[in-house]
Amino acid sequence: MTDHHSTESKSQSVRTIIYAAVAALSVALGVMTYLQNQPAEMAEFEKVGEEFYPEFNNPNEATSLKVTVFNEDQATIASFEVEQVDGAWRIPSHNNYPADATEQLAKTAASIIGIKRGALISRRESDHAEYGVADPASDNDEILKGRGDRITIRKADAVLVDFIIGNEYPEKPGAFYVRAPGEKETYVAEFEVDLSTKFQDWIDTDLLKIERDTVTDIIINKYTIAEITDEETGQTYKGPTDVEEFDVTRDKFGEPWNLKDLKPETEEVNNDAVKALVSALVDTKIIGVRPKPEGLTPELGVTPEAARNPLMIANIRGDLAERGYYLIPQEENQLGIIAQEGSFYAGTNEGLVYELHFGKVFTGDLKEIEIGTTKEGNQDSETTKPQDEDSPAEPPSNGDEKQQSRYLFVKVNFEPSYLGEEPTEPQAPREPAAFDPSAPLKALRPGESEVDAQSNFEIAKKAYEDELTQFEKDTKEFEEKLKKGIEKANELNKRLGAWYYVVPAENVEALRVTRVSLVQPKGTDDKEAQNSGPQGGGIPGTPGLPNLPPGLQLPK
Repeated sequence: MTDHHSTESKSQSVRTIIYAAVAALSVALGVMTYLQNQPAEMAEFEKVGEEFYPEFNNPNEATSLKVTVFNEDQATIASFEVEQVDGAWRIPSHNNYPADATEQLAKTAASIIGIKRGALISRRESDHAEYGVADPASDNDEILKGRGDRITIRKADAVLVDFIIGNEYPEKPGAFYVRAPGEKETYVAEFEVDLSTKFQDWIDTDLLKIERDTVTDIIINKYTIAEITDEETGQTYKGPTDVEEFDVTRDKFGEPWNLKDLKPETEEVNNDAVKALVSALVDTKIIGVRPKPEGLTPELGVTPEAARNPLMIANIRGDLAERGYYLIPQEENQLGIIAQEGSFYAGTNEGLVYELHFGKVFTGDLKEIEIGTTKEGNQDSETTKPQDEDSPAEPPSNGDEKQQSRYLFVKVNFEPSYLGEEPTEPQAPREPAAFDPSAPLKALRPGESEVDAQSNFEIAKKAYEDELTQFEKDTKEFEEKLKKGIEKANELNKRLGAWYYVVPAENVEALRVTRVSLVQPKGTDDKEAQNSGPQGGGIPGTPGLPNLPPGLQLPK
């Protein structure tokens, strides 16, 4: 009996010990779990009120900016990027076109400094789409909704700022859901980012950099492109027919314009119409760019290497024809370019002659106008699937809004004759023979004595010295104009030579005028010309002159 009770008592004690151990272990595991979870949660909450990127405090450090967005309707990734490469600013998303980005980038970067983490909204990755902070650059095809806009600013390879900005926070205007890439947590942040992804906001849109008061000569060349056969070789090519050319000139700014071949008995120049023409020229703006194909020169010719390579020539021909330009034979077996829609030349008193060659009109949305698509012209861009963040991406589109634009080739020549007449060195007067006061006076010419001759020489000598001083001054100024003109022409051609430009179609139409647009019956005053003008648009009294672009005003 004693042994049995002893054994049973021991068994109960063992069970009690086991239960206690299990309970203790459960408590310990619970405490451990709590302790494991609690610090991370506290750490995330402790970030509230802190800046996302406290070390970023100098906007001038930024050397690149990239904005990545996602088009939910087309399921495509798009980006806009500007960066500094070898000391020059470029826009990789727009064919590496040169950018005037320093001020704009510093302005954008400054607006991002000091953004703080507000309330912690979520710690779960599964909530990203709900708040619109899913990564727009993600290659996950299943995430088609809820992607945000990602802004990345770098200094060389170092990331200074990287945000994904989501939906607006409904409880506070000016606040948004924000996440840092690589973090699961979504916060609320208040900010007002000064950001533009419009190509025109990052470049100098002034295409020609021409001043209104410098224009002294305008030549308009209108023609029709047709098939032409060379009688000697039998070769057929596209060339100009029905050529019409007219030239309006003035001596300097403020003086009336003259038209060559004007019929003075019955015609006079409509100066208001010419002023409108100059305004359209000065206001020509860049809205898109395309790189020229390899083998074209800034002078609108073909390199010798390309001329010897049939494949390159075929590629050049195709690229040009797509945009309204054609290769034509020239002297000495050279190839040149002719524009489908005519040409415009403007000479200035800086010695520069601007050549504008008009290509095709095409209709497209903002993206198609700025950089084109795989199919130029009146066709929608192709849809692309999400891709890797570092792979090339198309810039954002503004949807289906379309507008007409036109291709334009530009070239600048330097012509010293437009600077005016070169200073001419004055001739020194001939000194008369030595004067001997004791000798009898001899008349050198009727009514003049040796004394008179010497006196006249002194006067002429003084005048010559004054003229020589003025000549030296004028020569220095002329040489300075020569230097500046050559430098500006080279600078412009360096900037313009590698590109087809895209400009508003109405801008070009204001330049493609006819002769009848620039003349009026002799004796017609301004009011009479206005009252007699065609109804419904255009410059009154100048039939054929197109409507001015929006915002374009005649100079007063």
